[in-house]
Amino acid sequence: MDTKMCKNIGTCRLCDTEKILLKESHIIPKFIYDWIKDTSPTPYLRYSDNVNKREQDGIKVYLLCNSCEQLLSSWEDKFSREIFRKIANYQTQSKELNVSKESLLAIISIFWRKLITIDFNKNNDWELVDKEYISKLSEILKKQMLSLVVNTKIYFLPLFREDISAIERYAKYFLERSVDNFDIRFSDNPHRYISLFKLPFMYFYIFNDGWDAISEINNTLELKEGIFSINNIVDAPEVLKKLISDQICFFYDMRGGMNDNNLNKICDDIKNNPNFKTTGAYKSLFK
Repeated sequence: MDTKMCKNIGTCRLCDTEKILLKESHIIPKFIYDWIKDTSPTPYLRYSDNVNKREQDGIKVYLLCNSCEQLLSSWEDKFSREIFRKIANYQTQSKELNVSKESLLAIISIFWRKLITIDFNKNNDWELVDKEYISKLSEILKKQMLSLVVNTKIYFLPLFREDISAIERYAKYFLERSVDNFDIRFSDNPHRYISLFKLPFMYFYIFNDGWDAISEINNTLELKEGIFSINNIVDAPEVLKKLISDQICFFYDMRGGMNDNNLNKICDDIKNNPNFKTTGAYKSLFK
């Protein structure tokens, strides 16, 4: 058997089938990265861990067997059509969504993939009890994916171009175009967490049971199966706003670390693209 193929034989992280050929799974769905490149003047991506390195695809890990990979892909197709492309749109952003169970499954599958691929060696802030919460949450989401029943409450913050949800307008480029920004933060008294990830034009986040629904999870939009309208102005709980502000600061600090060689490459790519002013990246920069 091919040596490379031997390395890709393992246990599927979703169905637990052993000694099976694993597929390279995108942690964040591939269509998200395709959208970023399609609306950009350059065909490249940059990650926060090395802003001076150009990439052409999102992070992939050998996680799933072919059957589970295809299952998640079918959920992601629904999510793309029902939610992502309705909001991540520079022309007309929809104020009404028709959400299927498959879209909700796609969202929790992203949380799950992020949780099971956490490198605990790179984060020394979490205590043992925090890591236990992370492990428990990943198992809860896995069971929901296998049973096709979503019980976890998913909260949604869509970012509309005309009103970036009370967040500073100077951060528009980050809010409209950045992706991933996964985080899980813990608080005490009682011990609790909020977990979130970001896609262009939107955030998704979940809480555990330790939060006060009246004082701390106010101004939220819970994403549910079915047809519902989104208000023109959608606010967010203060704890989420604080995390978003931290991410905005980190994003601009990261951009400040780009060296002259890479800045010149970006300038050259823009100059060589006659359609730059029609791209989404331009619209986010200069609106």
